[in-house]
Amino acid sequence: MSETPAGLEHILLQAIKPYQQGRTAEIGELCRNILKSAPDEPNALHLLGVVQLMNGDTASAAEYLTGAARVDAGNADILNNLATTLRKSGDTEQAEHFYQRAIALGGNSVKSLVNLVNLGRYELALDDYNTALSHNPLHLDARFGRAVTRLKRSWFTG
Repeated sequence: MSETPAGLEHILLQAIKPYQQGRTAEIGELCRNILKSAPDEPNALHLLGVVQLMNGDTASAAEYLTGAARVDAGNADILNNLATTLRKSGDTEQAEHFYQRAIALGGNSVKSLVNLVNLGRYELALDDYNTALSHNPLHLDARFGRAVTRLKRSWFTG
């Protein structure tokens, strides 16, 4: 993962409050200013992609998130957000690919597993939930996710 220079990190920290308050225009402006001087800054690309997704612009979101994933290919959150963007734009095959990559990296893989279930990939998700639970049988999110996946599978597949 690339390091964010201290000055850029300070600017990115300024985006936290507007992000929490849903002030996407302000966040977009901050990120664009960062990208003028550091066009491959993965945090700015990621945040700007998420902002574009929040605004319903999946094409721009995919562009920024793809850039962020190119620069920081080991970031499961970026890959999950890229997959979600692709799913919302109708590209379920690519979405599944990036959800699987995010799951393989670990991180917040439960979020990616839930999104995989939302694509109707019940067996894949169950396998991954079972793997997660073999490492940590008390992981409540994984236990809950596995139970919900089993329910959805029974409802939608007979």
